[in-house]
Amino acid sequence: MDKLLLIDDETDVQYSFRRIFDSPEVQLTTASSGEEGLTRAETEGVFVVRDGRVAFVSVETGIAGDRYFEALSGVREGDQVVIGPFEVVRNLKDGDAVRVSSDAARR
Repeated sequence: MDKLLLIDDETDVQYSFRRIFDSPEVQLTTASSGEEGLTRAETEGVFVVRDGRVAFVSVETGIAGDRYFEALSGVREGDQVVIGPFEVVRNLKDGDAVRVSSDAARR
């Protein structure tokens, strides 16, 4: 899989690149600043829900496949891990407000 990091603070530019590179062969990561880009490029992690907002949590990964990976450390039992379409989850930022659907809470 090819990886592409786009750093641009214009949401229209980010959106255009996401549409252009919408492919399972390309992992597009977007960031609004160089600092955010470096953090996202170097850190494996997940978003968890805390008090109605997301928090990025670094994880150490184990076994990985195309759709799932094993988190060896970083998440705790009972954490609500954010799941959803890649293009949505990839663009979350720490502190973004989220709503947990009743369907997702049962998983």
